[in-house]
Formats: sequence, structure tokens, C-alpha cells
Amino acid sequence: MEDEKMQHDTDAIKEVLFKSAMQGRWKDVALNYAQDKGVRGTKITWGGDTLLHLAASSGEENNAILLTDCLEKDEDKENTQTILEIPNERGDTALHIAAALGMVGVCLAMARLHPKMVVKILNERKETPLFKAVRHGQKKAFFALQSVVETHIVPPPDVNREGLRIEGGDTILHNAIFAEHFGEYCLRVDLISCSQKC
Repeated sequence: MEDEKMQHDTDAIKEVLFKSAMQGRWKDVALNYAQDKGVRGTKITWGGDTLLHLAASSGEENNAILLTDCLEKDEDKENTQTILEIPNERGDTALHIAAALGMVGVCLAMARLHPKMVVKILNERKETPLFKAVRHGQKKAFFALQSVVETHIVPPPDVNREGLRIEGGDTILHNAIFAEHFGEYCLRVDLISCSQKC
């Protein structure tokens, strides 16, 4: 009986938050997101999206920044990273979505909270957020994410960088060429040489 009531309450909260998000009332959503840490990891849609996924999917950077700011203020950094790693049914994190949509500010905010997810968290297509930015032709998002990798993740000099090659063997450069974005990407020499060594 108690479990049924808790489930009903959870479902009611999810419904209210989903409706608020769909109606563009992101300040209300952010208020709940800040006050109730339990809603942060809750999957709101049938597709397994959390509020952070929905905010990124909205295409409005401010919506996602409102929620990312709540995560940044949280003192439990491990929990924050766990929230950022939550995938939807396609395996995409909110960062994958932000990268695909070219949301530079959101990419930077999320990546600074959890730098390793830029090159370690894979979706169902075995793509990192860095790869997803390239596949969708989001040059600015790619360079923003690359800057976080260079600042926060420093591999030993003789080790290839992680996240630059997907399971099928393609590199980020392959993806840029295949998507015909090669004219747009002036990849830095160290990235190109790394791709050749991988």
C-alpha cells in the first residue's frame, strides 16, 4: 500500500514536471530540480529522457543551463557525474544531444562538470559526444568539447587519446570527411597526427 502511494506520488511529480517542460516553464522545472535531487535522475519520457535530456532537446541553451547550474552548485560531485551519465533509450546522454545540436555553452558547462564523459561515454552507435558533434556538423561544439579534453584530460605522451576512434575503426577525421564537413574542420596538427597513430 505504501509503495503504491509512493509510486503514485512519483508519477504525479513526473507528469507535472513533464508538462512544465513542454509548456516552456523551465524556471519552474529548475526550481524543482534544485530543491528535489530525486527528480534529477528520473526518466520522464517513454524514450528514457531525463529533465536534462529534455532541456537539451529543447534547443534553447538557457533551458539546459538552468538545470546544469543546479548540478554545478551541488556539493556531491560524484552524484552530479552520475546524473550527467544517464543515457536515454538510444544511449545518448544530455551531452550527446547538446553536442548534436551545437549548444556550445551547454557542452562546456556539462563537460567541465564531468570532462571524461566527452571521450568515454558511448551511445548505442558507439559514439562519444565529441563524435556526435562531428557527425552533425557542429564545428563550434566540437572545438568546445576538444578544449575541455585538452584542459582536463592529459594522457601520457606515448598513449593514444581515448574517444577518438569508434568501435568500427573510424576516427573523428573519417566522420568529418564522410559527412562532408572536411572543409569546415581545420583540426589541429596534434589531433590529426593522433588519428593517424590510432
